[in-house]
Order: sequence, then structure tokens, then C-alpha cells
Amino acid sequence: RLKPDVKEATFKRMMAHYFALVTHIDHEVGRLIDRLQALDLLDHTIVAFISDHGEMLGDHGFTSKRVFYEGSVRVPCILSWPDGLPAGLRIKTPLGGVDLMPTLLELAGAQLESRIDGRSVAEPVAGGREPAPVPVFSEISSWKAISAMSEDPAELAVQMMVRDGSWKYIRNRFDEDELYDLETDPHEIMNLAGQSEQVDRISDLREKIRSMLGRTGPGPYDWCLS
Repeated sequence: RLKPDVKEATFKRMMAHYFALVTHIDHEVGRLIDRLQALDLLDHTIVAFISDHGEMLGDHGFTSKRVFYEGSVRVPCILSWPDGLPAGLRIKTPLGGVDLMPTLLELAGAQLESRIDGRSVAEPVAGGREPAPVPVFSEISSWKAISAMSEDPAELAVQMMVRDGSWKYIRNRFDEDELYDLETDPHEIMNLAGQSEQVDRISDLREKIRSMLGRTGPGPYDWCLS
């Protein structure tokens, strides 16, 4: 069910615009691939197709982003390099957006000049193997920070997510926390955060968040350290 301020006609128009954009992107990517083929460069070029976020499009009643449901936070990442990557390989291990840059640099034979948050998975991917699983983190500011341009530090850092295996834990600054097992509940219907048997798991996932913030510097997410 959509939010009450989104009428059916408005939602249909949003869907039409979305699919029109998908068609446009498909056309433009096709032009790029055709040009690389014409120049005989396609086999020797790493092509990366990615997105920064998804759109909920009615899923869970939302029509935008700014949530940690899979429809918003799980994004496509397609790499093509006929000379250097196996065709048809599908990686199931969750990876973070911060992993893409170091991976592309290593595939291109370049070296990182300093330590960064992301990790390269070039070696296992080029060898047709799953990368070793590690926790993946993400964060979101509030609607006030994004749409109303609020500079209040409390609004700039309202949610922190960690994905560890099939488990997704979301720590919310102003709302109840969320915990989902994506293996048994892929549509994220049942929030397990309030169940007593999940206390130890939540404690462990909170510690992973604190450990990550300890490495990177908590900034406005210092509230997650408690």
C-alpha cells in the first residue's frame, strides 16, 4: 500500500518515468559498447555498470530511497572485461561500493597510494571465485538533511546498517532498530530486533559497527559507539 499522499495516478506516472529512464540508460550504454566494438577496444576495456542506490517504487509503501530495504540499498554492479574476467560469473558475497575503486585499480595494474576503507576483490573475481565474506556497512542521513538541506549533525547521521552474511542490522537514531534474516525473510517483513533470542546477535553486530567506526572515525555517528 502506498503512502496516503501518493495517489495512484501519480504512482503510475512515476513508474512510467522510471522505466523510460531505464530504456534511455540501456540505449546509451549500447552506444558506448558499440563504439568500443567499432574501435576494436571492447575486449581490452574494463566496463563497469553500477548504481548508487535503488528506488523503492511502492515496495514497503515507499516510492523513493533513504531506507535500508533491499530495493533501495542493493544495487547492480556489472563488470565486463573479456581479456581479464571470466564470463558469466555471478558473485553472491555482499560487497560494498567502497570496494569498487580498489578492485578496478588492481585489475588495471595500478597501486593504491594510501589506505582506504574499501578492499580489492580483483584476485578472487579474476580467478572465478567468491571473495571472502566480510561485513558491509552503509549509512543514511535524514529527509531533513537531504531534502530540506538541514546541517544539523543529528540529521546528517540518523541510520547505520551492517550486513553480515544473511543478517542485516539497522541502528536507528530516532526510531526502533531493525534486524532481518535475508535467507529466511528475503522481503524483510519480520523485524527480529525486539526478540529476546536475538540479543547476542544484535550485540555482536553493534560491536562490528563500533569497530568499523573506530577505524574510520565516528564523526557524527559517535552515537553508535554507546
